[in-house]
Amino acid sequence: MFTLSPAPSTEFERFSTNDYIRQLVDAQTNAASSTIMTDIPSELLATSTDESKWLKSDINQLKDELTRLRTDTSNKSLSMESTVAILQNRIEQIDNRFDRMMAEMTSFQDSLNWMMRAMARANMDKDPPLIVQKSRKFDSHL
Repeated sequence: MFTLSPAPSTEFERFSTNDYIRQLVDAQTNAASSTIMTDIPSELLATSTDESKWLKSDINQLKDELTRLRTDTSNKSLSMESTVAILQNRIEQIDNRFDRMMAEMTSFQDSLNWMMRAMARANMDKDPPLIVQKSRKFDSHL
């Protein structure tokens, strides 16, 4: 049987889970707001019109504040997503640069090892140089 199971910590899962939870919270908030609004008219019948206007005004202010906070949260979320994408790109660049440096270091080490083996094969570290220079005396008569 074929089952499709996504990787445990993919960006897609994080964003889709975030969107799903956000939709649930928004739905619950709207339901609570609607419940409050439907309960208020029955309570307002017993109060004066000034109080009812004041309560409706407060409820409208709360709804406006909720809308503003949702918008602010959405903007911050988009900003964070953008920042995360930039940071991920930067980390990939650093990782690639590190990989290149490691390859260069390995190549350099291989070159040094080759030179050391060549010196050992030629006994350059033990024997004197093959060409011996004799000191010359200059004739001062000329």
